[in-house]
Amino acid sequence: MSAEMAAYFWYIIENRSSILVSGGVAVGKTTTLNCLSMFIKPELKIVSVEDTPELNLPHENWIPSVVRPGFGLNGKGSITLFDLLKAAVRQRPDYIIVGEVRGEEAYTLFQAIATGHLGMCTLHAESVEAVINRLESEPMNIPRPLIAMIDDIVIQVRTEVNGKPARRVSTLNPNFSRNSRMGAITTNRQWLPSWWLRLKCKSKRPYKLQFQSQTSFYSLCRNAL
Repeated sequence: MSAEMAAYFWYIIENRSSILVSGGVAVGKTTTLNCLSMFIKPELKIVSVEDTPELNLPHENWIPSVVRPGFGLNGKGSITLFDLLKAAVRQRPDYIIVGEVRGEEAYTLFQAIATGHLGMCTLHAESVEAVINRLESEPMNIPRPLIAMIDDIVIQVRTEVNGKPARRVSTLNPNFSRNSRMGAITTNRQWLPSWWLRLKCKSKRPYKLQFQSQTSFYSLCRNAL
């Protein structure tokens, strides 16, 4: 992630945006989520929900919660992500951070975002289109009006830099819109780092952020809010 892209994240998170970090297996989604959460203002209340405790935030008003498996033959007493997320909404947090959404808890998270909470989460999908398709499918079943509540989708990939494996942010897709007549979700802009464009085009341009649709960094920041 470049300094300019980090500055963009800092700007939108300070101005109360919800972010979804997506990618394949072992691409650093939770690491990026942890880094982005550092931009949350220190006075805000945060509740995190995880399967495995991986997040580590410096905020004083941070309430971490982790699932608990059941005990006995019937698995009684288990606490799921869905249970924790329902309890998190009742605590009236400013930000709800979910380590990974994969089931019915996704609907609760998007409902919370729609009612005014801010949210961050990760998801296994390798493109913006795959993210939307997975959210709409079983077992999440998120309606399209709720999907449009997410302000930014970040796509991470595993690649090679000078012959060595590396993890990079390949796509940043802000500014969703929903066509009320057709019911479709439109991704208005995509922000692609030049290393990703070089990988696709095999060119040797210097490292500089590139924008589709001639979008500048400053106009992207203005339109993100």
